[in-house]
Amino acid sequence: MLVSNDAVLVATSIVLAVSTIVSVSIQLERQYKATGELNASKWFLVASAFFALVMTSLVCAAAAKGLGAEISAQEFASRVSMQKLIVAAFPPYFLCNMLVKHAWLTFYYGLARSRPQRYFIHFMQFVAAAFGISSVIVILLQCIPLNLVWKQNLDPQEESSGKCINLIAFFYANSIIMIVNDLVLYLMPIWLLRNVDMLRGHRLSIYALFAVGGLVVLASIFRFVAVYGIATSDNISSNYALIWIWAAVENHVGICAACAGAIKQRSVAAYESVRRSYCEFKSKSSAQQSSDSMTRTQSTEDRTLYEHTGSIGESPSLRADNLMDKKDASGVHMQQLFVLKDVKEVTT
Repeated sequence: MLVSNDAVLVATSIVLAVSTIVSVSIQLERQYKATGELNASKWFLVASAFFALVMTSLVCAAAAKGLGAEISAQEFASRVSMQKLIVAAFPPYFLCNMLVKHAWLTFYYGLARSRPQRYFIHFMQFVAAAFGISSVIVILLQCIPLNLVWKQNLDPQEESSGKCINLIAFFYANSIIMIVNDLVLYLMPIWLLRNVDMLRGHRLSIYALFAVGGLVVLASIFRFVAVYGIATSDNISSNYALIWIWAAVENHVGICAACAGAIKQRSVAAYESVRRSYCEFKSKSSAQQSSDSMTRTQSTEDRTLYEHTGSIGESPSLRADNLMDKKDASGVHMQQLFVLKDVKEVTT
């Protein structure tokens, strides 16, 4: 039964490419703020990111032509444009892998404390360079002429017009060497830092950082399994897609791991900024609620006092004073009547 991996291939490639762009951008920003220039390790990192993105673009284009789709081996061999893109994607893959290793080894050189450690780092740099360049040469010379790669399956007579290497045997050898190389590369910090005095928490953090490289080793192992699938299965398209999925994980995760320090610093700064903004918002909200509560309390007290005053009415003493005022007014009125009566009598 044929299995389709084209959608997984494209989605994984895009996610990893975006992760690489973001990680390298954060790393370069941090480097420029700290020193204003790039050191050798960062230049290797930038170059590896460039080739990783080129590889990802070619693989996605090959997926659009049928890489990873549910097609038979004969259909796979007949798609010339797809096979050209696959061949074109291998050199950027090997160059990216070589440059990522050089970025890590250049960083390790700053951790070296003895001459044997520095010599071993130089040896690993030589191995990485020789392995990467030789792999590119083998891919470009796998058939002489190179177009025999996609012509030999279309026309059997073309096979006699040139010569090709056993590509599956090359993939096996390449995968095994890659696994051993990656394993040594990501275990080196344990040897480099064993006699360095540092806090236990810092040491564990550094080991955890380099342990991310374990994902790269696992990706190399899974790529080896995918090569075995090509050699033993008719589902060539799907297994080729798996090779490129794990190749992308291998390179992009290696780049992102090399930027982990800058990513951690930016993440902590972003967290502190969000937390500070939240605390300020919470403080302003509490102050506003307190002010509104005081206003409502004052208004309630004023209303209660007004209602209490209105419900008291007139006091007894006030009512007595009012009665006396009324009696005085009546007396004055009677006196006025008597005066008018006397005046009337006199006039008559």
